[in-house]
Amino acid sequence: VIGDAKSKGSVKNKKLSVQKLKVSNSGGSASITDLSMDLGEKITFETKAAVQRLDLRQFLKNIKVGDVPVELTLSGDLPCSGELSPKILVTCKGSAQGKDLHISTGGESNATIIKLASMGAVGSVTVDSKKVTYTADVTAGEKSVGKSKGTVSYEKGFKVQYEGDRVYFSDVENLSNLKLEGSAKIKGSTEGTSKWGTIKMNVDTQDFWLEDYALGDVKSEVRYKAGILTFRKALGRFQTTRYGGNLSVNLLNNTIAINARSTYADLD
Repeated sequence: VIGDAKSKGSVKNKKLSVQKLKVSNSGGSASITDLSMDLGEKITFETKAAVQRLDLRQFLKNIKVGDVPVELTLSGDLPCSGELSPKILVTCKGSAQGKDLHISTGGESNATIIKLASMGAVGSVTVDSKKVTYTADVTAGEKSVGKSKGTVSYEKGFKVQYEGDRVYFSDVENLSNLKLEGSAKIKGSTEGTSKWGTIKMNVDTQDFWLEDYALGDVKSEVRYKAGILTFRKALGRFQTTRYGGNLSVNLLNNTIAINARSTYADLD
């Protein structure tokens, strides 16, 4: 869905030149400059795209992925080139900024899984007739850095992989309404459709605090499915105390269940 478009250009010897093209629809708005298009047997092009606003949730609706419970507003500058016919293969490389990321459970409860106030990315995105793929170096908040890659299939949904050597919980506006402090090394993936979503992630925290309780250094498997966020097979160390267990957060009814054990506890 292209929506409204305004342009000024010329055609000569099967080559289209457009100085500036403005495009807007329900998913956002963008300006395209210095567009050069070859109108031969293969229709190829190169241009510079400046995205003023892209509503990710509406964009996913427009490309028929469905109503995915992910809110994110994007902007950025992306030089693009590729082929439009007989096949579609477009690649854009550049930088983008995002704000107000909100991933939720959807449905009536629409409980928060994670919220980020700001993030940035430098990388590339490729579009063809079946999917959108990307790879990027990512920043979040003031100090957190990492990298991510993913695929959004128009028919099958999305799968995103990510990792970061140092992610600060102070850069996370909200994680399932839990009060968290410290930092973590993370590696995991998120996948789903407009009807379901899962998270699988391994975390290795440093100086970790949960709801004003000091837990020290913790390693755990984090999982999310059907409204339940779990920290499985957690192994922790705080000073000389060693402990392990599982924690489950039900985002649909706001309850927490903990099953923990300690092989050695310093009670002094």
